[in-house]
Amino acid sequence: MPHLRELVELYDGRPFAIVGVNSLDDEKTYRDGVKQYGLTWISAYQGANATPISDMYRVQVYPTMLMIDHTGKIRFKGNGMDDDMIAQLVEEAEKAGQR
Repeated sequence: MPHLRELVELYDGRPFAIVGVNSLDDEKTYRDGVKQYGLTWISAYQGANATPISDMYRVQVYPTMLMIDHTGKIRFKGNGMDDDMIAQLVEEAEKAGQR
């Protein structure tokens, strides 16, 4: 979580967003975690039984990271994070006039 917080701060005011989706915990554990870690980005709970978001993106392992560009195209899917690719995608979005 600390690195996600750093990214949110680094790209504040720029075309960048983190959206978290929890599929493993029960709802109370999820809500307690959001409070405990002080999440400042969008976080959704879908539970383990109904997984429409995971199904839509064909998530099979956790955690899975998706990098989606300003056109909606998935540019990366995996269980790691590539800071250089994030910087590149933010720059591309800014050049295209996205906010």
